[in-house]
Amino acid sequence: MTCDELVIATERLHLRRWQDDDVEPLARILLHPDVAPWIGAVGATVDDVASALTTPDNNASRRVMVKCGLELRGTTSWKGSTHVWYARDATGS
Repeated sequence: MTCDELVIATERLHLRRWQDDDVEPLARILLHPDVAPWIGAVGATVDDVASALTTPDNNASRRVMVKCGLELRGTTSWKGSTHVWYARDATGS
C-alpha cells in the first residue's frame, strides 16, 4: 500500500492524502464567518477566495481591501483587539 492509497476512517473522521479538489472546500471552511476569527489568520487567499482583518481605525488598509473587491463582513476579536473582517469568495460576494 502506498501513501496515496492510505485512508484512515472512523465514524466522525476521514483522513486521506490531499487532493487538488480539496482547495475550494477548505477555503470556504477557513473563510466562513464563524470559522475565520478562530483560526488566527490575518489574511488568506486561495484562487479567487480572500479574507483579511484589520483594526477599525486603519483606514488605509480598509481602502486597499475595498479596492481588492473585499466587502465588510463584520467585526471580531483577534489577539485581544477588535478587528473588522473583509472577505470575497469566488462569486465576488
